Amino acid sequence: MNRTEHANDRPSGPGPSLKAVLEAAEQAGLLDDRARAYIEAVWRSGDADAKNTLHQYYEAAALHQRVVNDPFAPHPKREALEAPGLLIGHVPGADAGFCLTNDDADGGGILLSGSPRSGKTNTAYGLIDGFIQGGPALGESVVWTSDLRDDYVGLARHIPRLIVVRRVDERWNILRPPTGMPLRDWYQQWSTLFIEFYALKTGSRQYLIKMMDTLAEWHEHTNHYPCMADLRDLLEAQEPKPRSDEEGYRDRCLERVDAFLRETGAMTQCERGFDYEKLMNEGISIVFENDLSKQTADFITALRILYVYCFRRYNDDRPHHRFVFVLDEQRHLIRSRS
Repeated sequence: MNRTEHANDRPSGPGPSLKAVLEAAEQAGLLDDRARAYIEAVWRSGDADAKNTLHQYYEAAALHQRVVNDPFAPHPKREALEAPGLLIGHVPGADAGFCLTNDDADGGGILLSGSPRSGKTNTAYGLIDGFIQGGPALGESVVWTSDLRDDYVGLARHIPRLIVVRRVDERWNILRPPTGMPLRDWYQQWSTLFIEFYALKTGSRQYLIKMMDTLAEWHEHTNHYPCMADLRDLLEAQEPKPRSDEEGYRDRCLERVDAFLRETGAMTQCERGFDYEKLMNEGISIVFENDLSKQTADFITALRILYVYCFRRYNDDRPHHRFVFVLDEQRHLIRSRS
């Protein structure tokens, strides 16, 4: 190979330095140990084309991170972080805080994800406090928290307008509809949740719906609201033909309802129970202590969400308060279709 061929192998002009490529990779958020080792190996090889290709790739990625309006980018724009709202924390490398804005709060759910002891619960503490206390940028909210592990009951000591409802003291007739909602409409929604969470199949599902219609007729004649004990008694009073399909449907419904009552106890065996609608109107936040099984805890929590939604819908209460539900360790409920 002659001198001219050696010259043609060299890149025209000065090539990118190893330091420049490493800095671009870091700005792009792509510099881990494996990437660093690969870049350094390319530089040791002296391959000019490979060097230029790597430099162009990381520079393009770094440019995207410098201009994108993404608060979770490694180097976000400051104006993306400084919108007024609820301060969540500070972003490393940006010298700015990250805030939850009104648009964020009203746009849907917020998922806190991380490994054990990564700070999820402490972050939830700050969010609950911020939502309840409110402020000029975010306003006050009503927060209902389902507490499966007694992680949140202590918040009531230092957050005003937050109370704790312990499960052993709670009384809630889950068959009584929200004010203004027709009983049969509530039973239809209620049945949908119960059927899903307690895995009733087609025949048993139709049998339960028929029993709920019977309870609605009983209410229309007596003007008293039935409770879960009344549903159990109604199922026990049925006398389907022995060894028939209907007997199987009745037995499966009765088994689910009876198991639910044994677990919840006096909580659901009352005609009226706590006046949660008054607490909603007054903007009181609640931590619901919950020592139930995951299945029953998910059902009760889903029912609370449905109750609040229906109450606000039938009483034109949507502009009154923002409602926030905190669900900790309830992954199945988050994935639930209902």
